[in-house]
Amino acid sequence: EIEIRNDDGDTFTYDLLEDTDDIDVTLNGSSSDFDELKDQYKKYDYEAQLSFKNKQVSKIVAVNTEADEGELRKLNEDEITIRVDGSNFTYDLDEDVEVTLEGDDYTLSKLIRDFKDYENFDVKLKFNSSKSKVTEIEADYASSKREVEGDLDGISSSWIKVDGEKYYLSDDFDKDDDVYGDAKDYDDLDDKYDDGDGTDFVIELKLNSSGEVIRIDATED
Repeated sequence: EIEIRNDDGDTFTYDLLEDTDDIDVTLNGSSSDFDELKDQYKKYDYEAQLSFKNKQVSKIVAVNTEADEGELRKLNEDEITIRVDGSNFTYDLDEDVEVTLEGDDYTLSKLIRDFKDYENFDVKLKFNSSKSKVTEIEADYASSKREVEGDLDGISSSWIKVDGEKYYLSDDFDKDDDVYGDAKDYDDLDDKYDDGDGTDFVIELKLNSSGEVIRIDATED
């Protein structure tokens, strides 16, 4: 079963398909599955839109409505973008936003500068009463540089897809020198993936603080 509550506070319970693997689940705009949704809804509130087949829920479209803690992905004087549950969320900043770093008073301009210098941060946000603007940013240094590992699912001149998610190449990415492992360079990786022989690769990505690719390690699987 799944239970939802409407804006008036009324709750409704619906039967699910017998095999939850058959339920089409979209989580924050990306394809997901029922088990992932069960894990994530315990952390945050989600809005859910349900579709039915034979009076059983066959499709769930869920969106995180209170994402307030995650990886810092973009920051300027007006907006902040954080990554939560594999999705990006962008919020307006209050003109008097308060900033702390590792629990100490900091400034927005310093945090922007550090972020542009490729420091990685985990952040927790606080909002005004209407949740229209961020009033506080609590930042901590990320425990490690951002990395991604998974199966190669696609590749183009500007992005590489790993485990179904696209990662765009940094402007500083060198297609000749920043590819390592079982591919000589970026074009070689592209050729081997598209050569029709079904070559599979396990990919490790190094990302800058904006989530863009700065290094690729490719291993034939």
